[in-house]
Amino acid sequence: MCVGTWLKAWSEFDSSIRVFGIDGNNMEDSMFFIPKSNYQQVNLTNDYQKILESLNNNETYKASSMRGGVGRIKPFDVAESLEVAEHFEVKYAQNFINLLTSLSYIIIFSAAIPLQGGTHHVNEQPPAYWANLFASNDYVCYDFIILNFGTMQIYNWYRQNILVIAHKM
Repeated sequence: MCVGTWLKAWSEFDSSIRVFGIDGNNMEDSMFFIPKSNYQQVNLTNDYQKILESLNNNETYKASSMRGGVGRIKPFDVAESLEVAEHFEVKYAQNFINLLTSLSYIIIFSAAIPLQGGTHHVNEQPPAYWANLFASNDYVCYDFIILNFGTMQIYNWYRQNILVIAHKM
């Protein structure tokens, strides 16, 4: 397990993209693909409002989230959570979705589907399950991405599970 592989890819795609990662794992310095200052470890099962409060005390988070237009309410242009949500018990799922929808109007999301298997997968669900949780916050799920990664080594679960979630506005 590493921290920030997808965030690093965004940064390499466009150096003006500011990234900030949050995760529940305590990782060794050698496991980071992004500067450690662009990361905060949080307990993702805590109430999402408490998580947001802790993030607002992080100077790098505040600097990263300041990018955007006048009147912007959500701190980031895009939030991303790939193959994380299935690691939370059902009782924490809505809280995690509330956190993501607090961060951006657009979310790139994936979670393990039933029978996918994996380490500590306690909540493998079909995409409709997650779409319903997002819908409770006025977000709509779009399953239109057909990713062409060319010769890149990308796990199949990313190819099959990625969804774009957007606020109804």
